[in-house]
Amino acid sequence: MACRDNLSGFSDTIETVFPRTEQQLCVIHQIRKLIYTTNAVEGFHRICGNIPKKSDFHSDEALRKSLYLAINEITKKWSMHWE
Repeated sequence: MACRDNLSGFSDTIETVFPRTEQQLCVIHQIRKLIYTTNAVEGFHRICGNIPKKSDFHSDEALRKSLYLAINEITKKWSMHWE
C-alpha cells in the first residue's frame, strides 16, 4: 500500500517500480482539499449573496458591472492564498 499526495506522475512512477502496489491518496491531503474547497465555495456564495436580484438593477449594464466587481473581489481573496 502506498499513500501519495497526488503529485503529477507520482502514481505512474509507483506503478512502474512497484506494479502490484495499491495506491490511495493521503487522508490528510483529502481533508485539506475538502476544507479548502468548502471554504472557497462558502466565500464565493457569501460574496455573491450580497448582489441584489436582477430586478433591483435599472439596466443589464448595471447588473454586469455589479457582477464584475463581485468577481474581482472573489479573485483578490482567492489570489491571496497563492501569493
